[in-house]
Amino acid sequence: MKLDMLAFDKVGNKFWGPYLSRFKDEEKIKDLVDVLPDLEAYMVKHLNGNKYLSGGDEPMMIDFHVYPIIERIVFLEDSPW
Repeated sequence: MKLDMLAFDKVGNKFWGPYLSRFKDEEKIKDLVDVLPDLEAYMVKHLNGNKYLSGGDEPMMIDFHVYPIIERIVFLEDSPW
């Protein structure tokens, strides 16, 4: 599970640059937009039809690791960013 968390960090950490700049740094926003397809592919691959990334009936550490970023990205839908 730790390796999956590290794999997520390679794409998921692109969120924090734009977020901390209050979405005013165009270069960081572009980096985030470029990585969104990879982030979606990660989610599809690891969910694999399950309710949680861990594949179990209850959330595990990877789910808690990924949730804060994914939830914030969902809030960007239909926003100027």
